[in-house]
Amino acid sequence: MKLGKLIRAGLATLSALSLMLPANNLVAEAQEDPIEITFWYAFGDAVEANNQALTELFNETVGAENGIQVSAEYQGNYEDIYSKLQSAFVAGETPHVSVVNSLGLIQFAKNGMLQPIGDYMAQEDLDDFYPGLLLNSYFEEVQYGLPYLRSTPIMYYNASLFEEYGIEAKLDTFDDMLTAARALKENGIDNGVAILPNQWHFDAFMRQSGGAILNEDLTEAVFASEEVASLFQFLRDGLAEGVFTFYPSGTDQTTAYSNNQLGMWFESTGSLVNTIKISEEVGFEVATAFIPTAVEERNVPTGGANIAMISGHSEEENEAAALFMNFLTAPDQAAYSHINTGYLPTRQSLAEHADVVALHTETPQYATALAQLDYAGIEPNAPGYAEVVTLIDDMITEILTTDVEIMPTLELYQEEANAVLEANR
Repeated sequence: MKLGKLIRAGLATLSALSLMLPANNLVAEAQEDPIEITFWYAFGDAVEANNQALTELFNETVGAENGIQVSAEYQGNYEDIYSKLQSAFVAGETPHVSVVNSLGLIQFAKNGMLQPIGDYMAQEDLDDFYPGLLLNSYFEEVQYGLPYLRSTPIMYYNASLFEEYGIEAKLDTFDDMLTAARALKENGIDNGVAILPNQWHFDAFMRQSGGAILNEDLTEAVFASEEVASLFQFLRDGLAEGVFTFYPSGTDQTTAYSNNQLGMWFESTGSLVNTIKISEEVGFEVATAFIPTAVEERNVPTGGANIAMISGHSEEENEAAALFMNFLTAPDQAAYSHINTGYLPTRQSLAEHADVVALHTETPQYATALAQLDYAGIEPNAPGYAEVVTLIDDMITEILTTDVEIMPTLELYQEEANAVLEANR
């Protein structure tokens, strides 16, 4: 079955089931003048279509039954939402609900910009979420978010190139990745592996090299280590050999694989639908794999967004917002989001959801992220970490595009990162 057919089938099932959803008692009864709720979301393409479709479905069903009308508004990427929410608080014009990534959730919760949601959520419902995805929904043991469009970084590779040149798709370790990249180069594909200056990707690479960006308490930067230095030396060697390629931006990377000139690259699971669409248009098969490792124990960061309630609104509006948040993250809607975007299935019960089972059978690229979720850890989310992200991105670029000494550079950036973390305690 084609992916498009599965998506349409999921939409039909979702519509039928949602029409049968019982109204929540958070809002007593429909009113002549509906409660108006504003929902901010990030990203376009498949993600935007998903957010708009679910909002429309809510308005036609549960919202209509309870006198609630939600307006879904695109705001750019996570960084844009981070900035716009701060400006909205100053202006006194905040949305009621917003997607917020893990970094934003911690900072906004610390500053009193998010509404605690524990009183609006049933414990038996929370128990269905994957525990690894709930880790980034709390600040100081208070719940501020629900896992919505969550992700992990995964490897994508051009399976058609591997098959054409008889290259074994054994990509478990960094050495396996290097071997495959060399084989691709021997067959005229110079861009074996794409490397981006992306803190999230390197968080995964460092973990799979035996290192880390922060310590276990998320209080101190610890990336100036022999393990991380060895990782950067490995990447430098691959770049010097001409089997790895450094791309300044994700757009450059997308252009490369869209032209059938890239063997392996790293992106979010949330890019899966768009990547499959590009591969089908260009005429190659894309496959997925775990993040390669140099150590026995696997550990990758989660990413993506929580759905959060913004503080400063009336209790009536908060109850309406909670009803919408519960709707977005309910099993059928969570299945629909997974099918239509590639973001993770956030609930354990989705492993047996008919639409999800059919999708994973017919389109196994989706199953990689779910399997890797067994090894997912918390995304670094200390107050001030958003600034550390920028430092890490700059560090990656400096080490991989200049001839600076690796360990002294790691130590310099680690000192800067710890100064930022200390200033935000």
